[in-house]
Amino acid sequence: MKQTETKRVTFDYPAALKLYTDFCTENNMEVKLPYPEPATEDEMNTNAFVMVKNIKLAGNKGEVPNPLDTNLSKYYPWFVPSDSGSGLSYDDFGYWCTYSDVPARLCSLDSDNVEPDAEKYQPIYDILQS
Repeated sequence: MKQTETKRVTFDYPAALKLYTDFCTENNMEVKLPYPEPATEDEMNTNAFVMVKNIKLAGNKGEVPNPLDTNLSKYYPWFVPSDSGSGLSYDDFGYWCTYSDVPARLCSLDSDNVEPDAEKYQPIYDILQS
């Protein structure tokens, strides 16, 4: 059996939590996460999903994007490909077809907010990419 070495995306959970805490304060929300004191990377990843979901919910003014509505435009951040892929989405084929594996509730309904939010909340997105 051949052993391979893989590179992992590094992330800073305390920085992500600080960003989310600041977001909650700015939006008069309680900081409530599934794992208040996460002990594993999986628990941190689950918390990051909830963080982004709540950030997008506030940015979409409470509207949850309908994943089945193909007439509703949904926007998601596209990160520069790294050793672990392209972040929240990836190329499925090397041709003209691109496939998105982003849950609708992590998408923005307004294209203007995608890039600024992705930059501002990059430490949280880093956890999702790990």
